[in-house]
Amino acid sequence: MNVFVTGGAGYIGSVCTEELLNAGHQVTVYDNLSEGHRAAVDPRAKFILGRPEEEGNILAAVKSVMPDAILHFAAFALVGESMTNPKKYFHNNFVNALKLADAAVECGVKKFVFSSTCATYGPPDRVPMTEDLPQRPINPYGESKLMFEKALLWYQQIYGLEFIAFRYFNAAGASDRFGEHHRIESHLIPNVLAVALGKKTQVEVFGTDYPTPDGTCIRDYIHIKDLAQAHILGLRPGKSGFFNLGNGDGYSVKQVIEMCEKITGKKIPSIAKPRRAGDPPKLVAAANKAFTELGWKPQYPKLEDIVKTAWSWHQKNPDGYPALMADGSPPKKNILFVEDNALIIQIYRSHLEKSGFHVEVAEDGLEAMRKLVPFKPDLVLLDLLMPKVDGTHVLKYIREQPSLKDTKVIILSDATIADAAHGAMALKPDRAFLKSECTLKQLLAAVRDLLKVSDAAKSAPIAEPTIQWPPAD
Repeated sequence: MNVFVTGGAGYIGSVCTEELLNAGHQVTVYDNLSEGHRAAVDPRAKFILGRPEEEGNILAAVKSVMPDAILHFAAFALVGESMTNPKKYFHNNFVNALKLADAAVECGVKKFVFSSTCATYGPPDRVPMTEDLPQRPINPYGESKLMFEKALLWYQQIYGLEFIAFRYFNAAGASDRFGEHHRIESHLIPNVLAVALGKKTQVEVFGTDYPTPDGTCIRDYIHIKDLAQAHILGLRPGKSGFFNLGNGDGYSVKQVIEMCEKITGKKIPSIAKPRRAGDPPKLVAAANKAFTELGWKPQYPKLEDIVKTAWSWHQKNPDGYPALMADGSPPKKNILFVEDNALIIQIYRSHLEKSGFHVEVAEDGLEAMRKLVPFKPDLVLLDLLMPKVDGTHVLKYIREQPSLKDTKVIILSDATIADAAHGAMALKPDRAFLKSECTLKQLLAAVRDLLKVSDAAKSAPIAEPTIQWPPAD
């Protein structure tokens, strides 16, 4: 089957993509990489860098593939953020999802599989939770997912778009190749394992006085590969509706910490914090509907198996996924060019960008100091004789910032004031050139050497321009 996967660079989407490919399906991943990672996309899949905010982008991407089915994982999913920025969640999780459903109808897609959430229920009337419980979400994240669930019902009734919506509980674990790496990590298991890895000093336990056996919240954890298998089963024609995906067994926060200690062999300190508003004591799925109607059966129901696979992945990838560009290549190195002469800026910037670097310009020292920390350049090309704040003070500022400790500095100046040149050299720049004597080839060679850019990344041979220096009046 030809399958179009949105959010395939994210945690759940990456493993589902892998499992689809293993099952013999053809997969195209559409992701804007705002939360996902290019390195998390299985190399066997085709990748489209999404621009869902651009008019017609989603439709054009679906038309280019003409898939048999769409698996829609892409969404913002931080509950707390949704309470402070609801517009972001309704626009992406509902408006962009509608664009995708419209594209599915226009392109004759046969099946639409939606990644929903147990957050559509809100505080449950009973546990274990069945699909017929009232849906009363208490945050914009859950509400945005429920809105699209309702839209899919009407699209099926009116347009004939057959759909399945899976309401997840707590996805966890990893495959051998793909695991959990979020920009902001809110999930318990990776946060606990981060302590075992030495990335954090302790685990925060929010609430120790709940009406549960050990006083901490109980949640239903489901292995990521079991989620993927449910989606593959959901692709079959004639299967439609809403399905909970969980194991039906709950584990408390303390039990998760104890299991992580057992698997890692490390003591994991924790600290008790007050309850978080809206956290119910127990959330456990009743997934009988998925068992009977889809023939789904979790292969990794035990918490021990879930934690083992997560720990194995995090040990191999302690810093998560490596940064890659949308085409799968390493990211461009960032250069801040501190220069006030327009001719020099134009010539040097052009050649640096042709050589594969990303270049920002600061035309005075004060602007450079404002840009340094947020831009965090890999290298600074610095003229000492700058307006407002001279280059020596800029270099001193760089050396004082802990976040810029790895930033390389090349002085490219014709400073003739002895004090300025002496002060700058005392701060130990990585290289220094007289602007009037340094050729482009020399400069680019120094940049590549300092940034350890391989020969394969070099640009074509450079024709040296004729530069009049100093410029004529």
